Amino acid sequence: MSSCSYKLSSPLLEVIGFLMPGMFKQQNQKFLDNFKAFCEEGKDCRGV
Repeated sequence: MSSCSYKLSSPLLEVIGFLMPGMFKQQNQKFLDNFKAFCEEGKDCRGV
């Protein structure tokens, strides 16, 4: 289980974060899945 907090640096990002919080959660989950694959299987997940 992972817990994350976001500090949005501009008013525009704050509005986007308020309207579409799922976008940040989805991107974070993708990062965590790629990191897990790298650690467990040695996969290169840089999107090449």
